[in-house]
Amino acid sequence: ALLTYHIIASKLPSKTLKVGKLRTLSGKRCELGRRQGKLCIDEALIIHSDLECTNGYIHAIDRVILPTSSL
Repeated sequence: ALLTYHIIASKLPSKTLKVGKLRTLSGKRCELGRRQGKLCIDEALIIHSDLECTNGYIHAIDRVILPTSSL
């Protein structure tokens, strides 16, 4: 469940990311926002984006994110 909370079932390069809620592969929602002028997901800053893979993109974050019951 923790791993699938870190996956979005869409190919989303950083230029298409918009502030708001995203549904994760686990079925829960995470919050995409801005902090310190950078994109963040929940409380994690995106520190490297657009690592292209055959099935999508990896956006590296600076910490593990945990689902909350309110999202």
